[in-house]
Amino acid sequence: MFKLTNPLPQQLRDTEKLRNFYREWNLVPYAGNSTASSHRFLSILCDLYDLSPSQGDCIESLKSWCFGSNLDLVVNPVEGMVSDPDLVSAEEKKAWGEWMKSLGVSPVDILEITKLLFQDYKKTGNAWLIYRETVVGEAKAVSLEFTDSLKVMFLNTEPDEPKAVVVSNDFFAGTWLTEEPKLYRVFPEFTEEENGQRVTMFHFKNKRDHSDWYGRPDSLQSLFWQFVEWRSTVRTAKITDSDTTSKGILAVQAHHPAGNVASSDGEPDGFSLSTLASAIRKTTTNRGDFQEAESLGFMKYPHGANPPTMIPLDLNRDYQWDGMIFSQASNRIFSAHQWSQLLTGLQRTSGSIGGNTLIDELITKESGTVAPIQRTWERRIKVILDQMADFSGMEEMKRYSPRYTDKITKVIEKLRETKKEDATDNSDRSGSDQTQ
Repeated sequence: MFKLTNPLPQQLRDTEKLRNFYREWNLVPYAGNSTASSHRFLSILCDLYDLSPSQGDCIESLKSWCFGSNLDLVVNPVEGMVSDPDLVSAEEKKAWGEWMKSLGVSPVDILEITKLLFQDYKKTGNAWLIYRETVVGEAKAVSLEFTDSLKVMFLNTEPDEPKAVVVSNDFFAGTWLTEEPKLYRVFPEFTEEENGQRVTMFHFKNKRDHSDWYGRPDSLQSLFWQFVEWRSTVRTAKITDSDTTSKGILAVQAHHPAGNVASSDGEPDGFSLSTLASAIRKTTTNRGDFQEAESLGFMKYPHGANPPTMIPLDLNRDYQWDGMIFSQASNRIFSAHQWSQLLTGLQRTSGSIGGNTLIDELITKESGTVAPIQRTWERRIKVILDQMADFSGMEEMKRYSPRYTDKITKVIEKLRETKKEDATDNSDRSGSDQTQ
């Protein structure tokens, strides 16, 4: 009965040059179908992170709350089960840190890599990490390199072949411009390189549709609202750029046109529409310089017409409609991320009731959003750390799992302490007033 068609990515099809380029090199575009590719869709998702304020705010705020503190270490919890992980002693943490350092990686590196991976994952539904192992004599080293999603495309391998990706800066150029593309196999397969090195690409993806290759962002359902917010912002900027600075324009009759007699100021009475428009814009809109803008504009009208007429420039500014559109778009985007405008500063609270609201919001988002994100990325990063343990021959290091520290609980405790102090101060003042 119903035929529902998703206008994306059909409206973002690649050019014929790009489609031929991808076919020639056997590359898999980010989206599309059997007849039309849409790798541009990936670029649009990255653009919306920069251009939609709420989309960017959500991702940056979540990144800060989830990974903005320090990295801790726990004994492996039972995956998929609720359990309190065993604590790790200071000596064990030191030994773990020394082991990481011996491979050329630090806990700070892991924390920063996680932030980059999470950011790209939220934008595009994919996160890519080049993992390289190097052996020189008895020494072993590991390098971890985050790779932007715009620089990675799958090679269209057969189902029974190991998956592989191509890394380049030129996927949207339709030709190799800068350097030869690099080919990497996807973990757990490795590509052997020269000088005792081998390399693989870790791929973390959010699978939410039929694609066997790429992930999709978990905020995809708010895509059109991101576009609405972006374009509404552009429209507002255009209005601001060409808005009027005058309160009105005074139309003044021109001199008699006979013989195109010059006026007292030496200028001919005849004038063109373009000249008039240019003069009005300079004096009545933001396009003029500070010294050119006037609160009252002047213009000529043909000889023999009606007397001077005031043309008011009071324009209808439906700020309530604009506010509704921005609010609706922002609400939808924040909802898609399961995040809070209150925790980004977009909404404000005041007074004691506001303090309770903030605490309640922190508790809800910590258990419903932050903790699940942290546990997911701890499992993903542990896959990398376990590979490092296998490579270095330190099997005992698989006993440990990274743990991103709980930033929200500390904030809640601080807010509650502040509320108690305020309540004590108010009680003391009340007692003092009654004594007096």
